Amino acid sequence: MSMYTIGMITGILAAALIMALFAKRINKIRRGPCKYDERQELVRGRGFKYGFFTLMAYNLVLGTAYMDAAPEWCDMLMQNIIGVVLAVSVFGVYCIWNDAYMSINESPSFVYFFFWGIGGLNLFSGVMNLVHGSIVEDGRLTFRGSNLMLGAIFVLFGIVFWMRNHSRNHDEELQ
Repeated sequence: MSMYTIGMITGILAAALIMALFAKRINKIRRGPCKYDERQELVRGRGFKYGFFTLMAYNLVLGTAYMDAAPEWCDMLMQNIIGVVLAVSVFGVYCIWNDAYMSINESPSFVYFFFWGIGGLNLFSGVMNLVHGSIVEDGRLTFRGSNLMLGAIFVLFGIVFWMRNHSRNHDEELQ
């Protein structure tokens, strides 16, 4: 096993540990796990279904297109990351727009901070990778481009969340 692979595995494990500690801290702040009402649970289930079908369709198209050889435009890890990002995007946008993303005991300001903060950090990291020229190697998009995609998705989530709250407030004013 190369040092590069060991470094990747260590980084993934460190990120998982940090996320677990972050989730534990958030649960203490929130005073318990996320609670969703019945309508939100149904919408989230539909969102999971749409996200799953998106991933399934993406894998089917890619599997058919590259049956004989690997894609030349990106590495295999990036190909899988794109599929996951598409599926999570469908789930996230659907749930946000249908008011099922935020649990009953979450504050909108935290969700805004989370979307814009994570999006900004990923965009910054992606731009740094772009400046250093590590996103495209030998004419192939590498996994380092995933930071730009993830940053864009979290910014998209922030925009959709803002649009949904803005349209809800506008609808309440009209009534």
